Amino acid sequence: MAKGDFNNDGKLDLATFQAGDPGPPTTGAMSVLLGEGDGAFQPPNVTKLDVATDIVVADFNLDHKADVAIADLDSSGKIRILILIGNGDGTFQSAKQEATLQSTVSAGGDFRYLVAADFNSDAKPDLGVDDSGGVRILLGAGDGTFQLEPLAAISSGFSVWNVDGAADINRDGKVDLVVHTMQFSQSGGSEGPRSRTDHISLFLGNRDGTLQSERDRSALRIEQG
Repeated sequence: MAKGDFNNDGKLDLATFQAGDPGPPTTGAMSVLLGEGDGAFQPPNVTKLDVATDIVVADFNLDHKADVAIADLDSSGKIRILILIGNGDGTFQSAKQEATLQSTVSAGGDFRYLVAADFNSDAKPDLGVDDSGGVRILLGAGDGTFQLEPLAAISSGFSVWNVDGAADINRDGKVDLVVHTMQFSQSGGSEGPRSRTDHISLFLGNRDGTLQSERDRSALRIEQG
């Protein structure tokens, strides 16, 4: 679920997903519920989509209408980044694919694959996204299209679990990226206890759309039995 003003009436609206039946081909939908401003909502405007797992809202083409970016994850671990340009009335243009990446987590579950922020300080929304082995920045051109930047790698053996957020963590005027990563291990063979080590990893931004090397800020070991 995500919130935004999709019809430019100054009232918050909601966008939410309905997953399709499992197994390829899988289809679903995105419903936009326009807010009345009093806690009530109008009947949903429905946009048919492939199954999707994460959504962020921003004005990607700078027309003062809310757009959405969607992470569409299939059963093979491929992530398609889809952009839907808003019409300003709660409906959207057809989805356009901007990138295909490889996730390190399986389809389904409550995962966050992308975040919207201005990583190169050009007043155009960009995307921070999960990619196998690390994270990438998709630099927005201000017209709804994007340029894929080099991979910022995470620690060997760890997988990106959630792209948690973007903010100026070290107060240097540059947007940084915070990522939740994890690693599984098992002792005593297949019957032994399984443990999970979680990291909160920080990638400092360079203000040009690239990220510095991973900085591990914390670790938590979880025994799963």
